[in-house]
Amino acid sequence: MNKTLMTFLRVMFSILLLVYVVYISGYNNIVESFSKINPWIYPLLFVLMIAYLFFGGINIALLGKGVKENISLWKAIKYYAISFSLGMFVPGKLGDFSLIYFLKKDNIRTEKGFLISVLIKLFSVLVLGTVAIFGFRLFFSWKESLIYSGLTILLVLIVLIILLSANINHLLQKLVKKYAKNISYVRKMAKDFFRNNISRSGLIIMFTLARFSVDAFITYLLLLFLNVHIGFFYILIINSIVAILAMIPISISGLGIREGLKIYLLGILGVSAGVAGAVALIYIVFIYLVAIFTIATYRVSDNYK
Repeated sequence: MNKTLMTFLRVMFSILLLVYVVYISGYNNIVESFSKINPWIYPLLFVLMIAYLFFGGINIALLGKGVKENISLWKAIKYYAISFSLGMFVPGKLGDFSLIYFLKKDNIRTEKGFLISVLIKLFSVLVLGTVAIFGFRLFFSWKESLIYSGLTILLVLIVLIILLSANINHLLQKLVKKYAKNISYVRKMAKDFFRNNISRSGLIIMFTLARFSVDAFITYLLLLFLNVHIGFFYILIINSIVAILAMIPISISGLGIREGLKIYLLGILGVSAGVAGAVALIYIVFIYLVAIFTIATYRVSDNYK
């Protein structure tokens, strides 16, 4: 199917999902919840978003050292911020792989940029999946929990097998002979990384958890400002489940899927659809405003170089 048509269908699907989210939440309920939010929360959310991007940047710097590249923390944060922002406009957050382009501009080989991008995804799925597996049973039946947990584990294993398996490596080289040397080089770097960076991997997992904890704290604060008191760990579990399922590339960056799931899971904890809908929509509007501001700032600064 034509790529332009596929993109159009995903955009339309995302819009329809958002319309449905507004419908099930009730437009008047959402507006009422919006009006109760203290405007002072928005500067605080912006500070938390900076912390989120900061932790992402730290991971890029750590992964850079893991593949024998010295990426300054400032550049790492900048690259993470712009790739994260671009990822908000691409199905399944695949736009995060734009990081490869920015690292290449910094004279880092494409293969190393690719590996860094894959490892960021891998560590994200590993952390989110671990938290989500603990939480699936809170919201789903045993059967559903086992299915979702199995799929999450399978996803991590597939990525590891593709990166490390010699047989898969040879198969890929045969399928795409043009990039045989690149594939071999990526596999060698991946094996070296996991063999020689155990402590660094631990730090990356820690900062990845910190990043997603900041993300969950944004939702926690929005609920708190609407006089809804839910334990932070529950919010972290909900966000992890939502983030894992939103990686399915059937809408633009999980748009609509993420909001619908958040309303459903918060509803199980007793949060009204109006409040949950308002929180989900405030969150996503805020994230997109940050993404647009980041992209615009990068474009302006890039033009002045």
